[in-house]
Amino acid sequence: MNMASAVAVISSKTVSTRSDDEKETLIGLDAAISWVTEMRATVKTLADNSDLDFSEDKNWPPIPPEVLVTVDKF
Repeated sequence: MNMASAVAVISSKTVSTRSDDEKETLIGLDAAISWVTEMRATVKTLADNSDLDFSEDKNWPPIPPEVLVTVDKF
C-alpha cells in the first residue's frame, strides 16, 4: 500500500520535476510489477511439470536488483 501511494504521488508530478530518488522508485516499482507477472507465469509452469520442485529457488525468476533497492525504501 505504501508503494502504491508513492507511485500515485510521484506520478502526479511532471517528469521534469521528479527527483532522482523518485525516478529510481518508479523504475523499481515497474520492475517489481514485471517480476510479479513472471512469477505468476512460473506458477503455471511448475504446476504443469511435476519434475520441477516449486520449493527450489532455481525454478523461480530471480528478483531484479532494482526491486530490492526499492523495497528497502519501504
